[in-house]
Amino acid sequence: MAFNLDCESDKTLLEQLKSGDGDSFFLLYERYKNRVMRFAYILLQDEEAAGDVVFNTFLWFMDFLPDDANLLSLLLKKTRSFANALVKKSPDMEKRRKEHLERLSSSQQSQEGDFGPLLFAAFMSLSPLHRESIYLTMVEDLSYAEIGAVLECSTEEVGQRLNEALVAMREVLDKQGLLKKTSNTADASGGGAQDGEKV
Repeated sequence: MAFNLDCESDKTLLEQLKSGDGDSFFLLYERYKNRVMRFAYILLQDEEAAGDVVFNTFLWFMDFLPDDANLLSLLLKKTRSFANALVKKSPDMEKRRKEHLERLSSSQQSQEGDFGPLLFAAFMSLSPLHRESIYLTMVEDLSYAEIGAVLECSTEEVGQRLNEALVAMREVLDKQGLLKKTSNTADASGGGAQDGEKV
């Protein structure tokens, strides 16, 4: 069955779901499954574990059927909760994370001038707290209030966490020499200031 994901708002689909319309669940699932999966993977760095978290998140959603209009923030909040619980009860999770980072670093070899894979590997080497702050801000483009709802903290703390995450990211890039490489690439391609231009 083909669904039009943009024809109905979350609020309308939730109301229809509560009235017994099963198709509304599949519309919401299709709308958010990839975003929930990406966030779970960012937190866990393990596709199988992330898949389990996605399953538990939508199972909770079916049981709970929230009234919250900001469904994305609520789903990401539960994703984070299930991911953190999984880490606590899985003693081998940290070992699996390190093994994943090693595989990522060895496989993400960039071609000349292509630093995307290396930047992603650097991002994934950050702590979960730093990864989630950067991801929710720069990838999901959530407001500080929405991020605060996901992380269960104030908007002031969101700003502080993001600043710390960006500092940590810069340190990783600097340590790996990527800041110098990307700067040199920009200069070589005309990204630097030309004579007579203001900087």
